[in-house]
Amino acid sequence: MAIYRMLVNVGQDGLTATTISKRSGIVPSTLSGHLAALKRAGPLSTTCAR
Repeated sequence: MAIYRMLVNVGQDGLTATTISKRSGIVPSTLSGHLAALKRAGPLSTTCAR
């Protein structure tokens, strides 16, 4: 829930997975699973910045 609140507070610009990991203290491998669950549930979308 903390990740979701963090993303809602940031708004439409969003955050990178690296930034979320650093701010939350969650290791990237664990964070990946949490983000995937949010994406499957619907409230999260992803983009690839190039």
